[in-house]
Amino acid sequence: MKRFSTLFLYIALFAGLYFFQVSFQGREMKDLPGVTDASQVADIIIPADENPGLGFDVKGFMKDGQYILFLPVRADKSSLALYLLDAQGAPLELVTHDFEAQEELLIAGSLTVRVMQSDLPSLEINLSGDDLCEVEASKDQTYVAGGDMVLSCSDDYADEHGCETVFKTRDSNWDINGSLTLWGHGNASWLLDKKSYDLKLESLPAILDMGESDRWVLLANAIDYTLLRNQVFYELAGDCGLAFTPLLRHVDLFIDGEYRGCYTMCQKVKAGSDMIDMNPGRDFLYKWGLPGENAHQLPRMIFRDKLTNVVELKETGDPSKAEEALDIAFRLVDAIADTSSDGYLEMVDLPGWARYYWIQEFAKNTDATSRSLYTVWLGDERKMIMSPIWDMDQTAGVQEPFDRPADYIYPTEWAVRCEEWYVPLFEHKSFSDEVERIYRDEDLGEKFVKCAAEIPEKARAIRKSAEMNFTRWDVLEEPQNNQIVRYMGESTIDTQVEWLSEWCRQRAEWIAQEMK
Repeated sequence: MKRFSTLFLYIALFAGLYFFQVSFQGREMKDLPGVTDASQVADIIIPADENPGLGFDVKGFMKDGQYILFLPVRADKSSLALYLLDAQGAPLELVTHDFEAQEELLIAGSLTVRVMQSDLPSLEINLSGDDLCEVEASKDQTYVAGGDMVLSCSDDYADEHGCETVFKTRDSNWDINGSLTLWGHGNASWLLDKKSYDLKLESLPAILDMGESDRWVLLANAIDYTLLRNQVFYELAGDCGLAFTPLLRHVDLFIDGEYRGCYTMCQKVKAGSDMIDMNPGRDFLYKWGLPGENAHQLPRMIFRDKLTNVVELKETGDPSKAEEALDIAFRLVDAIADTSSDGYLEMVDLPGWARYYWIQEFAKNTDATSRSLYTVWLGDERKMIMSPIWDMDQTAGVQEPFDRPADYIYPTEWAVRCEEWYVPLFEHKSFSDEVERIYRDEDLGEKFVKCAAEIPEKARAIRKSAEMNFTRWDVLEEPQNNQIVRYMGESTIDTQVEWLSEWCRQRAEWIAQEMK
């Protein structure tokens, strides 16, 4: 019986494939009936084989009674061929239209179709028979889907960034043996509708101008309605000389033909010459603050509660060195907690720890000490590096944490130095003195002002993509954004950017006044 069911499944699969080929590739074999009434149209498909610049077929998106066609960057909207489909997915009519000359198309007198397209790179992912719904339904993010991808950018972008205009993980046979795997990413953010993903490629390609890697993260920025916070504070970290700062670029993401929004494609925090050049067996990568697969309870309670009282050994390069690596972490915690001695100085890169603190404090990051906190132990130097920076979306007054004593909304007052291991660190005069020295000697005040001043230009660079994103995800008025509405009077893309820019400007001024 099981063998018969499997056979029936294969027959159905090949029958569906044959129908698709007859309907979409052999259209000359059959006249399309045409559309006489808008109610006949249940979907719209933009086929890749009839539209240069598409990696895969793209689907229409229905909103407020009209179809919106989100296009990848290299698609030619001046000569766009699209198919109107009925409720069974069968083609009704082929329509070719110049959306460059006329932005909207009226079908059967009442159905409006319009196009949206940005000049950011487009990342198109096609899953090989795996449903994205299964990935997103996996609460523990263990469901892994396979597929292929095409990453494309405009000629101008390629010239500016020195990268390929089109990169494919596979040149042909898209539906056979996927060249990538995709699964869920994030902690609390995984509960939101717009989700982040991890991406692993079979090869080590150079992605845009970010170097070679087989591991990437697609960050949704689902609670950051500027879509800029990670970029703003990662680039500030790089400007301040923070080690191992991940590179990132904004992209328009399509999965299985569906536009998913404006995402940040970012280097994955992992050992490797592309990001963290580690010596196996001598250098160790740690993640602090959240329980994970290799998490271990810390011996001393310097953190707020048991949830954050853990360290996870991410990578050693040599499993036999795990006990040694954990002993280093435990000794570090003990040394920081012992405020009667400066023994911790023997284990830390003090200037790097001070720089890292300043990025977190300037941004008022609610995750500065409790989530996604990474450190690297460099065995040859016998020092713990506080880096790479990660997870900077809950910053700059975007969200008030319910469990923190400090204010995280207003751009005034100290916050991060009142949290977890920064409390004993600031009781060490050596650390507080270094924090002041780094601010003064490395002109951090000027870098904070520069960071704030550059935000409007960053916003202009992704403006079209942001408009697409918030058309797809109608979230600007959601409850978690109430403080923006309350202080700015309304919530739009412009007021979100104005809030972030003005918040950072005022934060820089307040810190400068305090540091006089």
